[in-house]
Amino acid sequence: MEQIQNSLLFEVENLSLAYKTPHGGTVSVVNEVSFGLRSGEILGISGESGAGKSSLATACLGLMPGTLLRVTGDLKLGGISLVHSRSKGRSSPRPGRHISLVPQGISSGLNPTCKVRSVALDVLRSHFPGIKKKQASDLIRDRFSNLGLDPKCVLDCYPCELSGGMGQRVAIAMSTLMNPKLTIADEPTSAVDVVTAKLVIQLYKRLIKDGIVEGVILVSHDLTFLSQIATKMAIMYAGEIVELGATEQVLIDPVHPYTRILTDAYVLENKNDTICQATSFAPQDLPKRDQTKGCPFAARCPDVQADCPTTQQITREVGGRLLRCAYAK
Repeated sequence: MEQIQNSLLFEVENLSLAYKTPHGGTVSVVNEVSFGLRSGEILGISGESGAGKSSLATACLGLMPGTLLRVTGDLKLGGISLVHSRSKGRSSPRPGRHISLVPQGISSGLNPTCKVRSVALDVLRSHFPGIKKKQASDLIRDRFSNLGLDPKCVLDCYPCELSGGMGQRVAIAMSTLMNPKLTIADEPTSAVDVVTAKLVIQLYKRLIKDGIVEGVILVSHDLTFLSQIATKMAIMYAGEIVELGATEQVLIDPVHPYTRILTDAYVLENKNDTICQATSFAPQDLPKRDQTKGCPFAARCPDVQADCPTTQQITREVGGRLLRCAYAK
């Protein structure tokens, strides 16, 4: 891969994704999403189920499922396109080697019929076919040890023998064997307790501090978790990023109506106080972006204006953050 010299580690530029349906139609899942990630940053992406978070995370790997009918925009790692490089005959950053994924649940990332050691060896051999077994074994043992995992207790276990927390940490260690530039984690604390969640937070911060990875993207419903680890936050609704900025800005002082409602449902801790509020915001199916002419949040927005249902919103900068709302300020 070409040497990374771009000021941004990772860029998403006006990315839109649409899937084809079994009946021949299309459904838009990501709409004109843009953001940048610099070295040393941890980006948290949150929003309710169906907002397009996992589809965006998968696309960020440069993996486009066969059910995708339309992809517009671009994704770049260090200025090198993940979308257009292959068509131009250029070397493209490889998923797993330059960008890694920690999937939701260890059952999605580890072969249940193989021991952890065997899976880790397969990962290295798939990217470095000529690597010697001893060299690979030493690398695996050193990486697991450096991340606080006892190789003697973990490497000879089957996935079913690992607790949820241990499995999550094993998956993180496995995803960093090639020292990828970027690691993406999907719901890293969905099946762990509070104590393990704290360990996961420390582990991701250590990956950045020790230079094992340069940047991290975390997809999670848990705003409390993200408030303790993310340096910047993106809030998604119906395939769009409606608010993007520094974590303290977005979670402690939200501006977009949807972000305000979303954060009301969580306990968020900062340096000075604890926010604990309730909300009467009733869940319902997210609108299909293709069926919405104006703002997709208009039907649920407490601050809706007369033209919101018919006027498409554009992203604008307000006070150092990005907002997809004409009236939020």
